[in-house]
Amino acid sequence: MWPVFQGRVSFNKLRNLTASLLKETCHGVATEPSLQPVTSETFNLASANKQDGAHLDIVASGLGGSAFERAFFDAICSPLLTGLYL
Repeated sequence: MWPVFQGRVSFNKLRNLTASLLKETCHGVATEPSLQPVTSETFNLASANKQDGAHLDIVASGLGGSAFERAFFDAICSPLLTGLYL
């Protein structure tokens, strides 16, 4: 079993690699940007993060062609042999 700190290091490396690749084609790339606080919005899924101080892994502008469109990414790092991909 992998220690928790090793999994977190690989996640950070994956997130930073993805952000550096996005910087070659997009502008306004940032890692772990804060989200706007949720006020009165409702969400259908219980997995929605509604806490203050919530953040994403990566945000980039200009990915879809328009300079004003923003794309939001949530990186997930999982061991390949966990059965998740089977």
